[in-house]
Amino acid sequence: MRNFGAYRCKRVDTKYGMGSVLRRLPLFRDNCNGIFSVEKLPCAARQFHSGTKKLLYDVTMGNDLSLLVGHFSLHASVRQRQFQEIGELVKGRGKTIVCGDFNDYGGIKELTPLLRSADLRVIRATNPATFPACHPRLPLDLFLCSEGITDVKAEVLSDVRISDHLPVLLTVSM
Repeated sequence: MRNFGAYRCKRVDTKYGMGSVLRRLPLFRDNCNGIFSVEKLPCAARQFHSGTKKLLYDVTMGNDLSLLVGHFSLHASVRQRQFQEIGELVKGRGKTIVCGDFNDYGGIKELTPLLRSADLRVIRATNPATFPACHPRLPLDLFLCSEGITDVKAEVLSDVRISDHLPVLLTVSM
């Protein structure tokens, strides 16, 4: 793993909405998401309209490729509204990867409407369990790729402990 100083693109933001009380509570205020890249990339922090966890990173990767990174709601109905927002963002874009903690406790079937509406497919590692990091049982962290992205491989990094989830590395050959 690189030293954080090696990254030219660094962005860390709280995952809670601007008006959320959780931004001020000691147990939650330091809960963040981040983007780190060796390359300098345009990265916007958007906010979902629904949910407590509102942060959505929108990264322009170049070569008509964009990356959307979210930490989706624990509540199924709110997640569905967030997935609808993602579907609207993906429409009209070129190649897109959507990734993050999907909290899809109901299983992959929760993603079916998004997959169909945005023409995405699920990419998971061979052993996809990522949560909890100490004894992974649930495959909550995954990638959704547009059909134009064909040469991809996901790998859970089981020896890295920086979160309550194991990180997942996606390799894309273009």
